[in-house]
Amino acid sequence: MLTPIVIAPMRACHLDDVMRIDRCCFSTPWERAVFQAELANQASRYLVAKIENRILGFGGETVLLGEAHISILAVSPEWRGKKIGERLLCALLEEALRLKAHCAMLEVRQSNLIAQNLYAKYGFRPVTLRPNYYTDNSEDAIVMRLDAMDAPDYRAHLQQLRNQMPYVTCRTY
Repeated sequence: MLTPIVIAPMRACHLDDVMRIDRCCFSTPWERAVFQAELANQASRYLVAKIENRILGFGGETVLLGEAHISILAVSPEWRGKKIGERLLCALLEEALRLKAHCAMLEVRQSNLIAQNLYAKYGFRPVTLRPNYYTDNSEDAIVMRLDAMDAPDYRAHLQQLRNQMPYVTCRTY
């Protein structure tokens, strides 16, 4: 039997592993204080994907005034290609819906076609470009937006995508 991947709220005890993944995935990783502030923010939700006590990836969002802003999504390099990022994205969208979000947005590197395709699968569409957004190399960011995520047809789409991901257990806030 396969060990389930658990999606759970990020806690302070996860930060060492989260920061290790952050450093592997991003050329401008967040400081511990940023993660700590996000965990303390009532409007923010941060999740980890784990098997037993091993953190595989993480993601976070802030939900304000009916809009979810997905600020970060990262998977440890050795766990990429196993739908961990997709599982986290799905859980973040479900949490945003629980918090009454009607739309979501995010920024993604123009060169990150894998992430763009994942976001498109979940209904995100490019809406604008932010020139020189990334400070490490001045790469542009594509702003992607998901509208009407609270509509019954989108909820059904999200549920269908979630049902295609076996061995996932979610713990909500």
